[in-house]
Amino acid sequence: MKVFISWSGLRSHQIALALRDWLPTVLPHAVPWVSSEDIPKGARWTIALGSELEATRFGIICLVPENLGELWIVFEAGAMSRSIDAARVAPFLVGVGIKDVPGPLAQFQCTVFEKEDVRKLVHSINKASDAPMDQRRLDQAFDRGWPDLADLVHGIEKVGSRAAVVEEPAAPHKDLFRDPESLPKEQLAILTVLAKNPDADPTANMVARAIGENPTRTEYHLDRLRERRLIDHRLVVGEPPAYYLTKAGRAYVVENNLI
Repeated sequence: MKVFISWSGLRSHQIALALRDWLPTVLPHAVPWVSSEDIPKGARWTIALGSELEATRFGIICLVPENLGELWIVFEAGAMSRSIDAARVAPFLVGVGIKDVPGPLAQFQCTVFEKEDVRKLVHSINKASDAPMDQRRLDQAFDRGWPDLADLVHGIEKVGSRAAVVEEPAAPHKDLFRDPESLPKEQLAILTVLAKNPDADPTANMVARAIGENPTRTEYHLDRLRERRLIDHRLVVGEPPAYYLTKAGRAYVVENNLI
């Protein structure tokens, strides 16, 4: 049974890989799939994603404090919810409380990284299988395997927590470039989203969801940013435009401390 594991960011990725390697030791019929490891180089990502989701029976979304607002997580969660029953999509919370999960992801049944909550997740994955394991045998396998997963994830947490402790940024030098016209908050939000997700190439609708804005208004602001040459878009036949920061956009984001 295929299990799709979504991630965004270094720590989330490490947790996704830990789950990918650990889950089959408890559920032998589970086949975890992590995009960074399981898509052949040169394959079109969107095609590979759609193909995998068609065969997926359960989805796990690895959430950590630093990726709660990441566009990629929201995008993959939306793709999963269109292909998988919502009851079979589970945000996996490491260092995150349920109350901290943002709106688009809060609709799913979350799993906190605690032994008994993870046990419930494993049982849910088992129930989604066409040939589920006996529950008693599954509990025995889970109890044997839990210490390995706990050690892996706690180790990732410790490293991530140390990396997250950074010095307060110094005040920007007075001669840094400043845009002569202040941008509307919607346009600042768009620039911030694109800067935080440099590999996402989001569409206008994806950007609208990420900033919580009406799609038509979002397209207006995208057009204004393109006129200012802070962003541009890629055009592929049969697909909506995909937006990204230009060199000037990256400079504006950095020099105005948007990230």
